[in-house]
Amino acid sequence: MEYEELISSLYQLARETKDEELQSALLDLGWTVKKCGIRDESEDPNEEIHFKELLRQLEELIEQAKDLVDKISIKDLTDTLASQGIDGYFGKFY
Repeated sequence: MEYEELISSLYQLARETKDEELQSALLDLGWTVKKCGIRDESEDPNEEIHFKELLRQLEELIEQAKDLVDKISIKDLTDTLASQGIDGYFGKFY
């Protein structure tokens, strides 16, 4: 998955959900990824988001989601990221 596609997907999920709490969390995550990029684990974890942390946060959002459609949409994104990685902004991550 391309870096820009990830950001777009997070914002798209936020627009599609009716759950305001989930929407806010998705927008926050999208902003963090957009602002900081995705880094590897050798970088400063206090200022960047790591690929594994991104996957962990998405898993938390799946748990948080109340609507089955939201759960499935976030799970699909998580599975895509886990299998394809992210290409762009600071390299390729798996």
